Amino acid sequence: MKSIIVGTDGSENSIAAARWASGLAARSGARLTVVYSWQPSQAELPPDAYEKEAEEAQASVEKWCREVGDLQGEVECVARDGDAIDILMAEYELQDADLLVVGRRGVGGFRGLVLGSIADYMLHHGPEHTAIVPDEVDTPGSGPVLAGVDGSGDSVETLRWAAQLAADAGREVQAIFTYDPREDSFPHPPRPHRHEAEARAALTEVAGTAAVPLELEVVAGNPTEVLMSRALEVGAIAVVVGARGHHTLRHRSVGHVAGQLAHHCPAPIVVVRHQD
Repeated sequence: MKSIIVGTDGSENSIAAARWASGLAARSGARLTVVYSWQPSQAELPPDAYEKEAEEAQASVEKWCREVGDLQGEVECVARDGDAIDILMAEYELQDADLLVVGRRGVGGFRGLVLGSIADYMLHHGPEHTAIVPDEVDTPGSGPVLAGVDGSGDSVETLRWAAQLAADAGREVQAIFTYDPREDSFPHPPRPHRHEAEARAALTEVAGTAAVPLELEVVAGNPTEVLMSRALEVGAIAVVVGARGHHTLRHRSVGHVAGQLAHHCPAPIVVVRHQD
């Protein structure tokens, strides 16, 4: 990876997300940009007043960067005037970044909401690679990168990105294909699931150029539950999944598995969006 963008608003979760991103940047040698978006107190401010508020915003993001801790490598802490979503997306495109990182909840999150508005937007409409970091995580785990694959259109890019992340972080990849054994109740001899061949084909396509070994593990069970349980068991650095799966309705921007993991996974998830 060359560039990581992380959004912060001073909340505990956003500081934790910045720590996770910082740890990942230190391992991969990527440039880290910590971004705070602020809004002027009035629609039209005199130049002097605007300049004062801009300086205060910059001082705030620099303070939060100090709270992150030992920032290693190339790090920039910036305050931008504008809507948080627009600012983060623009910074990602400007730097041609490899990963956008946000916390699961921000400073304005309602107590009953699991996913904040910024994370929810990025889950559904974010860039190619978006990481959502849960509240309880502030450093990269010591375990492998998990890659959830189902043979759908996002599987090749999911595996390719998981392999790159693992190589950058000095970890291995555990690629997991899950299936529900109850979906076919007609008795028959044991046989591969109908999408397993597609998942194996995706892995074969990526394995030839991957910097780390790739093998596919086939597990019977609910995909979300299997990936969450495994992430907790092995201390996964991240769980990488495609935005859409085989059963995602055409009009939906994100599938059930990615959505459930974004809300409940104990490890950071990286949502990979296939670009047509």
